[in-house]
Amino acid sequence: SVIELISSKVYTEKDWSDVKSMEENKSWYPLSKTLAEKRAAELAAKAASYRIVCMNPTLIFGPMLQPNLNTSNAAVLAFINGTRKEIPNSAKTVVDVRDVADAHIKAYENEEAKGRYLLIAESVTWTTLCEDIKSALVAIDKKDKVASVPTKLSSEILKGGFGAPPPHHTLFDCSKAKDLGVKFRLSKEMILETVKSLRQHKHIE
Repeated sequence: SVIELISSKVYTEKDWSDVKSMEENKSWYPLSKTLAEKRAAELAAKAASYRIVCMNPTLIFGPMLQPNLNTSNAAVLAFINGTRKEIPNSAKTVVDVRDVADAHIKAYENEEAKGRYLLIAESVTWTTLCEDIKSALVAIDKKDKVASVPTKLSSEILKGGFGAPPPHHTLFDCSKAKDLGVKFRLSKEMILETVKSLRQHKHIE
């Protein structure tokens, strides 16, 4: 079936977000990033002296430098403070912010690095992420918050965006980033550091 074909696709640096789809859905933020990257590639092709490197992370978790919430950290907090009542029936591709930073540094220091780099640590369900959140709350001595983390899986299957259609996992190949020397942390560690930061910045009391 079409779904099976899509869900078995392995994503690499050769894949781009669908510009037409983003325009139709008014997804201006990711559209702007895609158009900017395409323009950078066009300029680099015209000037041999330029070495353009583009890092393409997916949903980023990990420690926060800033006190204010961003999209990914707010998503974690929503499972802790009771805003989220159900677990989305889908999987997300995730990466740690420290690994994204490391990829930038390694690409800057390696003159052979060029082109696009896909940065994904793993594809993980929201159910697993919620279990990671519970473990993190116990680790920071906030067991009283564990009961607020939802356990009911939503019966709704949301329309997918880039990647495999929900609830399938997205398959990917980040061998290019690994060849650069990037070692990816897994979701459990990402979520632990996210939750620690949420407490540090007093989003978790």
